[in-house]
Amino acid sequence: MPGGLDHEGALVEAALSGQQEAYRELFSRYYARIMRTCAATLRDQDEAADAAQETFIRAFRSLRTLEEPDRFGPWLYAIADNVCRTRWRQAATRDSRVKELSLARVEGPEDEHPALREEKIRLVQDEIAALPDGRARELLELYYVDGTLTTREIAARTGMPHGTVCVTLMRLRARIQKRLAAALLRLEEASHAL
Repeated sequence: MPGGLDHEGALVEAALSGQQEAYRELFSRYYARIMRTCAATLRDQDEAADAAQETFIRAFRSLRTLEEPDRFGPWLYAIADNVCRTRWRQAATRDSRVKELSLARVEGPEDEHPALREEKIRLVQDEIAALPDGRARELLELYYVDGTLTTREIAARTGMPHGTVCVTLMRLRARIQKRLAAALLRLEEASHAL
């Protein structure tokens, strides 16, 4: 890099003094490595990309707190690790809520075989996970899993028009119900054959 900014500490100092090229250089030096680290931890490319981006945003916003500019790399990896751990916990919580939602929504007789009930829950979770559009999953999770947001609040949060949120949720419910009805019918028939 021109101007003697090959050294990591000098790049950090240049970034702190407002040189945008220094920020770009730090980003380009570390992005691929941070992305690989996040992907290995989260095992999902989209989540990893979001985590990597969040890592750099946090790092650049708090760059002034870095006491040893020559240790930018290890500091950045520590931030990435924290971001990934937070996302991992959030995903686990979300998965738990989806399971709870599935349990609440998948009703059957009280004497229903536990394996059949678990299979019904798995079907609901698979249907949600199989949605082709990440935005669709996000709407379902915001409305059903979070459970505290109205459709208007979801529209404000996502930037989607309110009508689009309502229609999308309605279509998603219909799609999932249709697919689940057929799968549950097959499951019921199979359980009676046991």
